[in-house]
Amino acid sequence: MGAKQAIFAERAASYPEVGDWSRFVVGCRREDYSASLLARAVEDCDAHVLNLNVSEPGALTGDAAAGVTSDDGYAVRVELRVNHRNAESVSRSLERYGFAVLSAESSSEADDGRRLDNYRNLMHYLEI
Repeated sequence: MGAKQAIFAERAASYPEVGDWSRFVVGCRREDYSASLLARAVEDCDAHVLNLNVSEPGALTGDAAAGVTSDDGYAVRVELRVNHRNAESVSRSLERYGFAVLSAESSSEADDGRRLDNYRNLMHYLEI
């Protein structure tokens, strides 16, 4: 399991299934964090925020133990899920608003894997 999948698998219970979705891990400095700004960046792509979880909440309170400890150098990491199938357009919007997109995943990627499996099964069936 890759790093991206590990991040999302860890929080799978926080994200109940819906139709079309994209998930992101976004990084920023403590003083740049704003849930309303994140929502505005998402809504610029005609999408809505479904879940927003701050994965290092101690960084928001200024606790001494909440310094930048992650390898990516961001004090605040936000896990975000939106009701938009295209993760690329939302990623670009988040970056325009000054957030760093650390990882992204969408339901279309899952559909691509299923389509590939179905194609392989069909080809195997046709060979018989």
